Amino acid sequence: MKANTWTKSRIPQPTLVRHHGTTKTRESGGNLKRGETPLTEISNEPTIEESKSDNALQCSTVRGWKTVKPNIALKASKDKEEPFRKVKERLETQESKIEQAEQTTKSYEEQQQQYQQQMDILLKDIKYLEEQETSTKESINSLEKELILAMRELETFEQNRKQKEEQLDELKVQISVIQGQIQVEETKTQSIQSRIEEQRAMLSSLYEEELSLQKQIQSERNRNQDELYKMEEMNTTETNLETEITKMKEQKEEHAKLVLEQENEREETIQQLERLKEDFYRTEIEIHQKEEEERAIEKEIADLDLQGEQYPQRKNELEQEIAHLKDNLNVVKVNIDQLKASISQRENEYKAQKNALEDLRQSSERALSTEKTNLASMQSQLEQLNEKNKQIQHAIKKKQDDAEYFNSALDQQRTLLVSLRNKMSALELRLDEERNIHLIEQQKLNALQERMQTQQSIIDELKEQRRNNGAIQEELQRKVYEMRPNMQVFCKLEPNDITDESTADSVQHLSLDMRNSELVARKMRGLEEVSSSIFPFDQIFDTDATHDEIFRHCTAFIDQIWKTRNVCIFSYAIDTHQRQLFFDANQGLVFLTLLHLLETLNVTSQCKPAFVVEFFRVWEDKMEDIFHSTWDDDIKDTVQENTRTDTTSNLTSIEISNAKQLQERLVTRMSSQHWKSQQGHFVFRINIKDEASPSFNMQSGITFIHLQAPDIQDKKTLQYQETEKNFVSLLHLLTQLANREKTGFSNSPYCILPNKLFECLSNNPKLLSILQLPKSTRNIQSTLLLLNLGQKLNCCEIVQRKAAFHR
Repeated sequence: MKANTWTKSRIPQPTLVRHHGTTKTRESGGNLKRGETPLTEISNEPTIEESKSDNALQCSTVRGWKTVKPNIALKASKDKEEPFRKVKERLETQESKIEQAEQTTKSYEEQQQQYQQQMDILLKDIKYLEEQETSTKESINSLEKELILAMRELETFEQNRKQKEEQLDELKVQISVIQGQIQVEETKTQSIQSRIEEQRAMLSSLYEEELSLQKQIQSERNRNQDELYKMEEMNTTETNLETEITKMKEQKEEHAKLVLEQENEREETIQQLERLKEDFYRTEIEIHQKEEEERAIEKEIADLDLQGEQYPQRKNELEQEIAHLKDNLNVVKVNIDQLKASISQRENEYKAQKNALEDLRQSSERALSTEKTNLASMQSQLEQLNEKNKQIQHAIKKKQDDAEYFNSALDQQRTLLVSLRNKMSALELRLDEERNIHLIEQQKLNALQERMQTQQSIIDELKEQRRNNGAIQEELQRKVYEMRPNMQVFCKLEPNDITDESTADSVQHLSLDMRNSELVARKMRGLEEVSSSIFPFDQIFDTDATHDEIFRHCTAFIDQIWKTRNVCIFSYAIDTHQRQLFFDANQGLVFLTLLHLLETLNVTSQCKPAFVVEFFRVWEDKMEDIFHSTWDDDIKDTVQENTRTDTTSNLTSIEISNAKQLQERLVTRMSSQHWKSQQGHFVFRINIKDEASPSFNMQSGITFIHLQAPDIQDKKTLQYQETEKNFVSLLHLLTQLANREKTGFSNSPYCILPNKLFECLSNNPKLLSILQLPKSTRNIQSTLLLLNLGQKLNCCEIVQRKAAFHR
């Protein structure tokens, strides 16, 4: 209000001129005489006084006009006309100024109309572009679906093609294997045929040999008959030899028995010799032990000699033992000599017997060998003839078997060759069919690829068109935002807060209804309308509007943060449960804003920024850090400081760089706090911080401020003059925001919140206000106060380096 009166005092007020032509004639008044001119009444006081003095002068001079000379009268009339001339000139200048003011107002109205027409044209263009964009999106989606289907068909075709290629490869491998087998079998058949021919030649030669052999056999048979006679004679001689041989064998057996007996005796002597050797070894060991004992005794004797005559008895005993041992040793040596002599004697006897037997055996073996040689020579001749006959018959049979085997093998190879040729022809037919199918599939694939290329070119064109449309839309939105004010006001209707229906007819209540972008407030007494008023808003949301729907209308303001502009979103409400619009854990505007900013960062940003958030409450002259305090009823850790120290104090901040941190660090804290039922104004601030380069920290941010409007019917909220301290001061604060002034409240003891707001609104801010009002309420005064506040906010326009009011 102060700023309004100040601006009105600065505007130069034009002096409104009212002129009425009140000419008085002699017929009407009869007071004017000849030569007098009618006077004009002027609203300006100095001109009126001048006219009065002139009238008085005129009246004084008019009374005696007949006595005045004509030239004096003419001069007097000229003197009288000079002030009127001046007045007329002033009137003309005032009228020209009024006409200029009217022209300026007309030009301003024409400019406003042109701006409105441009706004309408731009909005139509935006709607057309949005429709075109939706159509392009739909066409892109349909093309993408077709492309996905084509890709799926192509994938299935590729899979089928790969399977068929694998089958073709397998068939080719099988064909190559079969061809190799055929070549091997052909080489085998050729080798078999060559071998058959060789065998045939061999058979012919064998047949000739067989004929010659038969002739030889006949001649040999004749010879054999002659030789049989000789054989009979030889048999008789053989029987005689056999008798002699049997005799010789008997003699040989007797000699063998003697040899066995001698060998047994020899073994016994050898065993005795071994025993004697063992005894000899034992005696040598005993002798060695005795010698060692003798040496030990000699050492002891030497020791005793050294010791003198201390142990004479021990020395005697040892000498006796040595003598006894020497006697035993002599006896053992004698026994060994006797055993050696007996062993040598027995060895000589054994050698004599062995020599006699050996001579006898050699003579008998010579006789037997001569007889055996004669018999063996005759038997060998006979066996040679029999074997030669058998070999010839066996060779003939073998050749016949080989011929049969080769014939059967040749038949098997021929049947196998025929089957392999049939299989190869079937595989070639199958290979031709697969090649035809492959050609058809390749043609389909080429057609699909051409279709995909055409669709891709269409998609690229649509994407390019979408980019161009996006650039045009951004340009149009920029122009719209340049033409629109930087402060907008939304209204959110809440459900009715009337609970007692019995007294609804007798008590007044306020009913709010939507009509396009206007809100009609009707003061009702029962069903009768007492009065009504209209409040225009930029956007009105009904009771069934969701938080997502409201957020979609707020994204244009939120995206201004990327243009290095501060964004401040206010909310005005009476009830504490209405804070859920901002601070609901998973659906509030704060949560949706952070999700939206994180999504835009993931899509567009190349750096790695993070969001730093702060949350505090202000009530009366106290400020409370919600992220730092416990908010228990027993421990109320509030910070009571004055404005200057409080604005410079650091708040507890939470850093968020992804959706997981948003859920873990922020949502859990906000849902676990018991701040929902607390009185006061709540401020939630979002700033940008770059993790990669600390030097890149944008000075812009988003501030959500939920202001609690006073409930005038509730006396608790009015204690300590709360209305004057917390709410009316905010009205002045918003007025100061329009004028970019900060001097009005900086020294006030209850302006913690305004000074905090000025920290958020330092760089070309965008302001959005959301009024939360019940659709029907008995709290008429508070609701009207909020509606009037919305109208005041809707008239403010904040422009960088310049501010002005528009009603």
